[in-house]
Amino acid sequence: MAEQLIERIPTDPDEALKYAKRKVAETNRRYIKMIEATLKFINELDPNDRLGYAFAVQMVVSAMMGSLKGWEKWCNIKNMNSIKLEEFQEIFPKMKALMEEWLNIDLAITMAKTREIEEDLNGNGKDKTRSKPSKEASKLYVA
Repeated sequence: MAEQLIERIPTDPDEALKYAKRKVAETNRRYIKMIEATLKFINELDPNDRLGYAFAVQMVVSAMMGSLKGWEKWCNIKNMNSIKLEEFQEIFPKMKALMEEWLNIDLAITMAKTREIEEDLNGNGKDKTRSKPSKEASKLYVA
């Protein structure tokens, strides 16, 4: 009974290679479906308030992290050997441009927030304390 659940890996080297390639192709097909669903989900996001934007940014960053983790796993000599020079020449400039744009956004936001913190520490910052909600607003709050 348990033997039926275990898939037999071929012992012949050529058959084992075909088996491994089939498994990679199956995994890639599932990953492609996941990416397509993620792209659809992110493209349909239409935030209209602060919380909506926070959620949307978190979804975008999450998707980027998932993709980058996948690339990190693939970036080794064994796997990269299957990518042709022409493919590298095509994808590297695009990836580089995306990363430069992302890091420039990251740098600008981090610098601005650091300045805010430093101004606040020096007593020059804006008072960001929230005012106490009105009695009417307090009645609407649900934890």
